Amino acid sequence: MCGFIFIINEKKYNNKLISISKSKKNNHRGPDNIKVLVEKNFSTLFRRLKIIDLSNKSNQPIKSEDKRYTMVFNGEIYNYLQLKKELQKKNYKFNYFGDAEVLLKSYLCWGDNFVNKLNGMFAICIWDNNKKKLKVFRDKFGQKPIYYYKTQKGIIISSEIKDFKNFLNLKENIRASRRYIFKSFLDNNNETFFKNIYRLKPSSKLIFENNKIKVTKYWNLKFIEKNNFNKKVFLKKFLDNLRIHMNSDVKIAAELSGGLDSSSLVAGMKKLKINFKSFSINPKNTPDEKIFINDFLKKLKINHEYIKTKKKILNKDFQEVLNYQDEPFQSVSDCHQFFLKKEIRKRGFKVLLTGDGGDEVLGGYNRMMIMYLINLINLKKKKLFKKILKINKISNEKF
Repeated sequence: MCGFIFIINEKKYNNKLISISKSKKNNHRGPDNIKVLVEKNFSTLFRRLKIIDLSNKSNQPIKSEDKRYTMVFNGEIYNYLQLKKELQKKNYKFNYFGDAEVLLKSYLCWGDNFVNKLNGMFAICIWDNNKKKLKVFRDKFGQKPIYYYKTQKGIIISSEIKDFKNFLNLKENIRASRRYIFKSFLDNNNETFFKNIYRLKPSSKLIFENNKIKVTKYWNLKFIEKNNFNKKVFLKKFLDNLRIHMNSDVKIAAELSGGLDSSSLVAGMKKLKINFKSFSINPKNTPDEKIFINDFLKKLKINHEYIKTKKKILNKDFQEVLNYQDEPFQSVSDCHQFFLKKEIRKRGFKVLLTGDGGDEVLGGYNRMMIMYLINLINLKKKKLFKKILKINKISNEKF
């Protein structure tokens, strides 16, 4: 993952920004290239992880050819090749092969509407030097983090909360702590656990101009109830989407559990003839999914490795995970997942595909089945409702 800091109208932080780049502090984001740019009204630091176009030409920040716009972005634009073809038809010229240049020229072509054409995960900052205006965009589902802090004269934007510690004396947000302790709420709004540090919410655009912040939504999820589900159409859409996630100039890994989400992704990669390796963990004191994983591996014959995780999560291990998370988390699985990813990285992988949310959406967990059953009642599908009760050994009384 890449990461950046973007500071507007705060020259007093410039030397600190340069110092951070030289010390390579927090370079777990990146660290294939670290670059600082200091100009009259802004300064920025970018840490790059090379995934697409491994040349230095795709290093950030990047500027428009007339030097008016400066952009940094963390993430990946899955449909950048399609957008590039569209822009070439409009006579836009390209100097290298990465998605960052495509992203900036998409903005030059379509303005703020460019964000609706993007298929990807992203946090984008675009500075307009003529209007002295900053625009920040976060992807539709909030896969990429982005935080901001309003200073007296300007604003600080960052991919991680810990970067703010270099410039500010952080204080606890008591209200967020109480919500977490009493209700287990984490990121349900724009507040963080630190006073006056806010997260830009998913599907949102932030504009900073004349020392004022304006945040708006650029997209909302529309739910359409359809009774004519077509599994062939679903499979095609799933595989088409998976295929464009495979844009990478480095080797790819995948996580594999006993769930529907990760096994669907791995089976899809196999079907698409993608060159990859899958990894699993089976921690102690957690549900044993090996029976499902092994059965799956036997059927598909995939290059796979079980990784042993720590038997005990010690205090120093917990502190390490917490340091990277920046804020409290809810489950010990965050620790197991952290150590799994760490081991996968040691094996030379930069890109890891994981399944998250599929088991919830597709009813793979019993705790989600209740929502599905209620939906069947609302749709008056009594036969299917009774069949699923029987399969899951749930009595009418229990339901």
